[in-house]
Amino acid sequence: EMSSLSDFAEIKILQGLAPVLTAPTIDVSTSAIDTSPYQGFAFEFNVGVSLDTLSGSLYHTLKVMECATSGGVYTAVADADILGIYVEGVKVSSGSNSYIIDAAAEDPVTVLFVFRPSLRYVEGKDDVTGTHTNGTPLSINFIGRTGASALNA
Repeated sequence: EMSSLSDFAEIKILQGLAPVLTAPTIDVSTSAIDTSPYQGFAFEFNVGVSLDTLSGSLYHTLKVMECATSGGVYTAVADADILGIYVEGVKVSSGSNSYIIDAAAEDPVTVLFVFRPSLRYVEGKDDVTGTHTNGTPLSINFIGRTGASALNA
């Protein structure tokens, strides 16, 4: 059965981070996103092929951050509030607020975090470990649902 457009009327997608080549040693975060209009929450990380050789000492950690104010200090969303992490559409974990990419076989990849924030503002973050010489293509989208039957219901 084919979906209708009304099935998607309550879903809003916001570009949190436009496609960019990450800087070699700098963590990358989205702009602050106000969750107050939404009932369901997800971040989609689109990671391209790393231009460096990833390893146990040179890697990316994807995570979801939150804060009470848009310009405040962001902290990681509690592990218990991560409802699921999906890699290429397959649930790989829940109850853990990190997904590590540390090998060439792990990118390019799309990773979706479905979560329930405790605070009003959220960010998606790529926490870079090691000195990446060349960087990695990355974009991050926020997906929110405004209706009662939310992503995290």
